[in-house]
This record gives sequence, structure tokens and C-alpha cells, in this order.
Amino acid sequence: MDFSGFKNLRTLVLHLVDVKQKLLQSLCSSYSHLVDLTLDGCQFTSSVIINSSTLLHLNIVNCEVDFPKLLTIIASNLSSFEYSSHENFLVPPVNIQAPMLSKFSFRGPQFSKSVRLSGLKNVTSIVFNKLVIENLSKRILPHLFSECLQLEDVTFKNCLLMSSINITSPKLRHLNIIGCGWANNSPSELAIDALNLSSFEYSDYTTRIISFTAPRLLKVFWKTARRKTTPDLFDPIARLPPIENLAVNISTSQVSHSKPVFPSWCLLFVYRLPISDSVWSQI
Repeated sequence: MDFSGFKNLRTLVLHLVDVKQKLLQSLCSSYSHLVDLTLDGCQFTSSVIINSSTLLHLNIVNCEVDFPKLLTIIASNLSSFEYSSHENFLVPPVNIQAPMLSKFSFRGPQFSKSVRLSGLKNVTSIVFNKLVIENLSKRILPHLFSECLQLEDVTFKNCLLMSSINITSPKLRHLNIIGCGWANNSPSELAIDALNLSSFEYSDYTTRIISFTAPRLLKVFWKTARRKTTPDLFDPIARLPPIENLAVNISTSQVSHSKPVFPSWCLLFVYRLPISDSVWSQI
């Protein structure tokens, strides 16, 4: 392909394209104003380098990469990076050299050892989606908050997470743990020590031990409606300083266990009713 006819192009999406180094080299050299690049459903037939000083947003999603291919990102002004593989392929190794990167989103079962957290040391917002148990518990959580010291917004979504979670971070402001766990199990212990945490969303199954050290927590969304008759552990939240916004999604069988711990709060208890999703979204 000849890219010389698009000198002022700022946004480019390549879909279902065989990606080779020659293609990317021509692209990056020809587009001196390119700020937003998406590679969607593409096939990487060789190791490649994306080298661009103008690129601000990069999305490599649903791509097919055969090991041992290596992706190298050299982008001095890159601010956001979304990265995932085709569901039938493992996410390939990537070397990230982007000192201005602030937002990173990863989807896939395995966070490769070569996707080094050191390349994400300046990120402030990070999302992990669909990680498996061993990968998240052994490779991510023990190092995430000690290597990515600027993190303010962290989301774990649809991850297989059963081991205990211990999160300690002085800068963390927003934490979301959504749909994690496996079958009817969930982390046995959840311990959060975050001085500046202001919002917390938790949507999961039974967690037996929960502890908070979050004196500035103002907003909580707590969804545990799948617990059947298991009482919820609201005591740790009730012992926190007054929360400005609290939403609790529980089953009717849990209400009798929950009311006594909130004697002076005005709560929004949300009950799941047998109505369509379209109607529920408007409530």
C-alpha cells in the first residue's frame, strides 16, 4: 500500500490486515500527524516495531499473533493503549517504551512476563479483563502497586480471582472489582489499605473476611445479590467515616442482617426483579 496520499491523516483503523514491519514503517514515516491508530482483528506475521512520536492513542485488539513474535511500542507521547488478542490466541509479548502512557487496558487470559509492568510505571489508570487465577494472583497483584506507583484508578473485571487480595496504595482513588471469582467462590479475604481511596465498586460472590483502611472513602457500590441466604459483611463499611453515596444491590433474604449496621444512614437498597434488561436499565 502507498500511504503517501494521506499526509494529514490523524486517525487510522486497519481491520483484518496482515501486519508486517515494512507496512508499519511506511505508515509511521508517512503520517506525520497520526495521533490515533487501531489494529483490529489483524494478523501479525512477523515481529514488528511501532515507532511514532506523534501517536497519542493506540489500540491493538482481537489480533492474531503466533509466538514467538514480539511487538515493540516506541511512542514518546502515547497516552492510552488498549491491548488484547483474538480469543483463540494468547496475547503476545510486548515491549512498551512510552513514558507518557497514563491509561492502559488489557484483555486476555495471560499477562505475559514480557508485558513488563516496568513499561507501565507511569500509568494512572489500568484495566485488567478476563485474567486467569494463577496469572493475576502471582504475576499481577504482588507487583502492581509497588511498580506502578502513580496508579489512581484500577479495575479488575471478569477475572478468575480466588486467592486473598491485599491492596496497599497511597495514591489509589478509584477501585473496581467486578464479576471476579469462580463458580460460587470468591476471594477468601479482601484487605484494602488506601489512604486516598474515594470510590469503591464491588460486584462478586461471598468473601469471608473484609477489611478497610480508607478514611476518605465517599462512594460505594456493593452488589452481592447472588448470595442466596448468606448475610453480607457490611460491618467494615459501616465503621468507615460517613459515605456520601452508597448503593447496595442485595437479595431480600439479606435485608434483616443488614439493617442494624446502618442506624443513621439513608440507603438505596436495590432488589432484582424479574423484568427485562431494557426496563431495568431505566430504573
